Amino acid sequence: MKTIIINKDENLSKLEEQLSNNEINIKGQTIKISDESSYKANLEVICRSAHLLASALKMTGI
Repeated sequence: MKTIIINKDENLSKLEEQLSNNEINIKGQTIKISDESSYKANLEVICRSAHLLASALKMTGI
C-alpha cells in the first residue's frame, strides 16, 4: 500500500491565496473564477480534476 501525505496547512494556504485573487491553479492552468464567458468550461475542468484526484486516492486505498 502506498502512502500519500498531504500538508493540509500549506495546501489550504495556497488555495485561500488563489481564491482571494479570484483564481485557482490546477496543474499549472490558471482559471479566473470571475471570467463568466468561460465559466462552464472552467467548471468542467475543476470537476474533471476533482474526479481524477478522487480516482487516484481510491486506487491508493485512501
